[in-house]
Amino acid sequence: MMKKKILIIDEENISIKGITYLLDTKVDRVDWSVCKTCGSGLKALKADTYDLLILDMMLPTGEWIVNIERPDNLYGIDLLEEIRNEFRALPIICYTIMSDNYIIDKIKRFGAVYLCKLWHNNREELVSQIKKLLSR
Repeated sequence: MMKKKILIIDEENISIKGITYLLDTKVDRVDWSVCKTCGSGLKALKADTYDLLILDMMLPTGEWIVNIERPDNLYGIDLLEEIRNEFRALPIICYTIMSDNYIIDKIKRFGAVYLCKLWHNNREELVSQIKKLLSR
């Protein structure tokens, strides 16, 4: 059985370490890659095939050109829209500290799974969602 490939787009080292620890210890047969900006994440998606994307909402743009200047660095929501338009079948988990209804509604509208990044509360749910989405 081939390993599944997961792309993580998140700039926070502590979050990346937590997610990759869970992948290494709780999820069988996965390889993962990390990108820390919208631009590098989009470039990685276009260069390779992934089975799952774990996406933060608060991200720097990197080399990605955006039409809207967002003071809160909430470029992940714009990236989600672009990814969904280009990679319709890609399962996406939006794992973010953002919890307002506007963000949650947009995430769900684009067919992604929303999980709040409260580490102590949601790590088992994150593992469960990863396993569920990779089994499709």
